[in-house]
Amino acid sequence: MVGSRFKLQDPFGPWPRLFADVTARGLDLDLVTHTFAIGSITGLLNADVKGLELFNWSPVAFDARLYSTPGDRSKHLISQKAVASISNIGGGAGGVAAALQSGVLQFFHTFHYDRIGISCQLRGEVCLMAGIEPARGLATAGRTDRGEYPQSERDRGDGATKLSASKRRAHAQRPSTLLNCG
Repeated sequence: MVGSRFKLQDPFGPWPRLFADVTARGLDLDLVTHTFAIGSITGLLNADVKGLELFNWSPVAFDARLYSTPGDRSKHLISQKAVASISNIGGGAGGVAAALQSGVLQFFHTFHYDRIGISCQLRGEVCLMAGIEPARGLATAGRTDRGEYPQSERDRGDGATKLSASKRRAHAQRPSTLLNCG
């Protein structure tokens, strides 16, 4: 782990402030996830935290990006509990946890993944979060290069009716992918 651009203001005063950039390469996710009760993930992780600002030792601003180490050939596994914990960060754990614990998925405790990534841009008390890429198969499934839906995706009647209301809502939401299992 490497820190740079450290600046400390009033460290023993009533309102200490710290500014820094932090970079980490090749963190062992197995060691990290076993330190906290979030589930198990294996593989290597890179972390970039730019513009870190602590006010009275609490974070008020930073741009953080956590992502799979490029070229990592170690085993990439993630537990059901870790998937639920990651999903909970964005407030969407209910559906993910329910899906993992019901049906045939309840018999699988770990899953393989290709890449993992998450970013957070913190300003004040608001964190703008993103995954590694726009979700494939959710936001773009069925669309042609011109952004239209092929005839098979339209209602079959007169061909003029595009998508049902539920499909339009699903395409408009544009979720991000935290895990790429492809």
